[in-house]
Amino acid sequence: MFDNIFVPGLNGIARFVFWYPFLMSLWIAGTLVYIWFRDKDQKIDFEKVDWPLISFLVPCYKEEDP
Repeated sequence: MFDNIFVPGLNGIARFVFWYPFLMSLWIAGTLVYIWFRDKDQKIDFEKVDWPLISFLVPCYKEEDP
């Protein structure tokens, strides 16, 4: 199909150039279908949530000026 006598490796490159965008377009279309039909965001009222008390500790080493 993509035989070329002047460039021996062209057959594999031509397959890649055709199939990679084709398969990625199917992947993107599947993602869009998933987002439209399956991925429904629930509305969360953040005022009514009982949040746990947490702390973020960031360790620092030798932060003072010399």
